[in-house]
Amino acid sequence: MTETFNQALKDRDQQFLAQICENIRIEISLTNNPPIEILAKSKIVPDIISFLDPTYFEYEKLVEECSWILANIASGPSDYVKSLIGLGAIDIALGLFECKSQKVQENALWILSNIAGEHTDYRDELLMQDVVSKSINLVAGKNVEVYLVETLSWLTANLCRKPYPDYA
Repeated sequence: MTETFNQALKDRDQQFLAQICENIRIEISLTNNPPIEILAKSKIVPDIISFLDPTYFEYEKLVEECSWILANIASGPSDYVKSLIGLGAIDIALGLFECKSQKVQENALWILSNIAGEHTDYRDELLMQDVVSKSINLVAGKNVEVYLVETLSWLTANLCRKPYPDYA
């Protein structure tokens, strides 16, 4: 998994990278015992995250696959989520709202939802970063696919879980 990715990274071939990332995403999504641990402990996660920068938004397939991988990692154990937060996953996911692809925007909502659902401290951090209005603005007054609204509903549910933060 990582050797092929590293080779594609050296070549900087965006189509090849998108294909490799799709293969990684499929591998960690569809197996009974997904190798998320291997991926999370590998050195390629920061590189995957680097492709979520707005300068790569023109490579929609690459950004979609990388954001999907991040959403899958964020659905894993707490230490993986903590690691992603340390790599800037919250700001990165919020930045993905600016991508024109609704699939990428949905993946961003999944990343944030998985983070919010992992721990109340993470949820509170998202609330402090105004994720509610930012995510509502993503769909307000726009013609969006139903799946985007459904995923936003899941994020909202995770943001409303008890115990509630004390803002006083």
